[in-house]
Amino acid sequence: YALFAGGSNFNISNASYIVDAYNTSLTRTIASDLLGSNAQGNATHNESYALIGTSAIVTAYNSTLTRAQPDDLNGGAHQSASAPVGQYALFVSSMANNNNGAATAYDGSLTKTTPDSDSTYRFNTAGGTVNSYALIAGGGVGISQTPDVITYDTSLTKGIAESLSFNASPPITTTIGSTAIFTNGTVINSYNETLSKTIVDSFPQSMSGSVATVCGQYAVFCRGSNQTMYALNGTLTRSTPPALPAVRNGISASSNNKYALFAGGRSTDNRTFFANVYVYTDNGD
Repeated sequence: YALFAGGSNFNISNASYIVDAYNTSLTRTIASDLLGSNAQGNATHNESYALIGTSAIVTAYNSTLTRAQPDDLNGGAHQSASAPVGQYALFVSSMANNNNGAATAYDGSLTKTTPDSDSTYRFNTAGGTVNSYALIAGGGVGISQTPDVITYDTSLTKGIAESLSFNASPPITTTIGSTAIFTNGTVINSYNETLSKTIVDSFPQSMSGSVATVCGQYAVFCRGSNQTMYALNGTLTRSTPPALPAVRNGISASSNNKYALFAGGRSTDNRTFFANVYVYTDNGD
């Protein structure tokens, strides 16, 4: 399934609990509500569950969309990063709201583990994954931005990778095959399975504020505010998919592996909210 959960209309007190799921036939199922409303949470997965963090509350869904509630996060999901690594779904909190970079991991049985915290005093980080590592990258420190990258391996041991070649709070990220991709909307960095960094050709147009997901063998980037789309394949060769059919500020992205789905968002004047879902496929199996 591709999941879309929560959201708000600028009023966080009115944040949604609704979860929509789309299978590989693009049939929509309305899953059980989130256990905590989600306007600014985070999500990731492990081998058995998709996990959605809302404040400190976590809602988990298995492959039949059965809902479960694991133990709360050590910190909070607001301005946090998350990524899968090995058997774990990993959340790393920001420094905001006294969360102090606390890390939390859940295995396929939803057993909670507490890895070492992110001690770099950041917020608005982004999480990527590449085979045996989760990468927590970028973010803000005070009024500045940072290129720092920390890693967690499959044993949840914390390490350091080469910094991004840019500052971003947060970076835009996705993973294609065994490559983690981070961008500030212009410059693109990739990390391979040995954590070697490559600077990829920049996007021709700024993708600042875009979202990213996967579609078959492609990483797909969508800037809803001007309908711009780019894709990168496994060799990081860039292509240009058809433009998004309509302007959608604040659009969201998800994937069920077969399709990339872009949903929701607002009008140019931010007064109208939409429920449209736009679907991209690479036309391959």
